[in-house]
Amino acid sequence: MRFLERLETAILFRLTRAFSVCVILILLIALGISVYDAFGTFAPIRSYPEPEDVFARLAPQTGRPPTGGVPQTQDSELSSLKLPFNIQRYFSDPESRSRLLAQVASLPPDERDGYIQNLSAVIEQAEKNGFAPGGNAIYTYMQLTSERQQEIVSRKEALNAQRLQAIEVTVAILILIALFSLILVLLAIERNTRSNRAAA
Repeated sequence: MRFLERLETAILFRLTRAFSVCVILILLIALGISVYDAFGTFAPIRSYPEPEDVFARLAPQTGRPPTGGVPQTQDSELSSLKLPFNIQRYFSDPESRSRLLAQVASLPPDERDGYIQNLSAVIEQAEKNGFAPGGNAIYTYMQLTSERQQEIVSRKEALNAQRLQAIEVTVAILILIALFSLILVLLAIERNTRSNRAAA
């Protein structure tokens, strides 16, 4: 009987303890990865394109500026916005100007000046290269901006879903760590109990 107890103490308890410690270490590593994923971020992208992005997509035929898809806004929302002269020429009527300001208002405040500067550069290059800036160039620029905004929203939604999944995994890992820690505590209690019995 003592031989079995010694065998149990020498082999089974030690193997169980070693296994539990290894599992806890692996779970801690997985926990670190899960926490990193939960607080991870995606590479930032700007909401508006560069002029070269516009001309890479720009079709040779003449188009027309967008007539829908962008909510209208009042000039008072961006009353301090200064439009370069070459932009004012193509957005002089209230409807087109309202569409432009609506898209500018949808951008983060720190990107609005860059958006206007790039739009001005697109019009300037389009005029130099013989494109119709009031048609395809402006339309493509605003369309690419809308697509980038949608991409940013999609990536944020995917990141939020990833964070939620990482939180769920983190909770599960913490529960497993608690269970294996409990095993180690029970083994320690059993060892101390047997030592006390043997001493008695």
